[in-house]
Amino acid sequence: MGGAAASRTGDETSAPAEAQALDALRLAWGTTWDIGGGDDRWRAARRDGTGHVMTRASVNGLALALRISHVRYRDWKSADLDRARAAVGEWRDANPEGTREQMLAALGPRFHPDYAIVLRGVLFAVDRNRARAVTAQMTAGC
Repeated sequence: MGGAAASRTGDETSAPAEAQALDALRLAWGTTWDIGGGDDRWRAARRDGTGHVMTRASVNGLALALRISHVRYRDWKSADLDRARAAVGEWRDANPEGTREQMLAALGPRFHPDYAIVLRGVLFAVDRNRARAVTAQMTAGC
């Protein structure tokens, strides 16, 4: 099971659990990060060349660092969020029964790859606000 991870250059993992954890990290983050391990150090470097290389002493530490680095609000501009709100609202108007996966497929390419979590959150907020508006109309009519 861990043989595929252990056979890659720079991934001399001895424990099957570590190789399995490395495979899981690559599955979750591999499109954005080049992830490797060995010699008691784990590393991740952004594939687009931006940012720094993260190194941690454990695979769990690297997983935590990846999750933390995933949401870097200070790098985002309010105009990006406004653009996401407008795009998601327009998409929801055109696709009232659409799923979040469909929304991400349609809108994701227009935003940074790490922005998917924000788009899902905006979709939730749009749906919640519209549900509140419907509920308010129903209770006002009683």
